[in-house]
Amino acid sequence: EVASLATSLNRMATSLERAFSALAGERQRLAEVLATMAEGVIALDGSGEILHANGSAAQLLQRELPTGGRLEPAAGAEWVEPVLEATRTRTAQTFLQTCEERTLSFSVSPRTSGGAVVVVADVTAARRLEVLRREFVASASHELRAPLTAIRGFLGAILDGTATDPEDRDRCLRVADREAQRMTRLVEELLELS
Repeated sequence: EVASLATSLNRMATSLERAFSALAGERQRLAEVLATMAEGVIALDGSGEILHANGSAAQLLQRELPTGGRLEPAAGAEWVEPVLEATRTRTAQTFLQTCEERTLSFSVSPRTSGGAVVVVADVTAARRLEVLRREFVASASHELRAPLTAIRGFLGAILDGTATDPEDRDRCLRVADREAQRMTRLVEELLELS
């Protein structure tokens, strides 16, 4: 009976060893994935204690995030309060925060076991591109509107009989043609940009 029990215990020990080895491998892979992410990841418990934070989080937030430490408000860290509030209330939340000429996106997701996972991303470049896109569209619209207005005005003068003199009509047509060529260049430049 003792030999049978010993054999069973040895099998169980071998099985546990394999399970612990597999668990350690999974933990190592997870740590490698988190370490190579460009986004910052912070895992918090329900009281705001840091369970895990990758290097990107510390770099993006420009502060130390030690495991076991508490996430405390600090000067220039207005993002901490909304994160802690979302963690306490267990509500998902996404918000933007400007930190030293950078715009950071915070996504707080509650964990089923309590606490939350915070994902931080630098969206400064995307925000700048959006502003540039809006400015470009406004500028392009204005640049296209000017030649169209001139063409319509000069063709209108010919059509309504305001420009009756052949010399005036000729001048109106030349200006309309020049503005149409200008508009063609603008459209070609827009197509090239796109």
